[in-house]
Amino acid sequence: MTIAKDAKITKGKFDKDSKKFVAGDAIEEGLKSNMFADITAEKGVNAMITTDDGGKSITAITTVGGKKKKKDAN
Repeated sequence: MTIAKDAKITKGKFDKDSKKFVAGDAIEEGLKSNMFADITAEKGVNAMITTDDGGKSITAITTVGGKKKKKDAN
């Protein structure tokens, strides 16, 4: 699948009202960001991918997650 030239590459944020992830701030350097350059099988990147109506090109990538919860010390 190809990526549209004007595709939006953003960090997702959780909207408490709608209880859904929504697009947040743009990721500097887009797909050239280290976030995407350093992907490994173990590490990966969770993201929502949006395509055009025909499903032929990607119009948006919104990353989700990434913050790990602290484990209880007890």
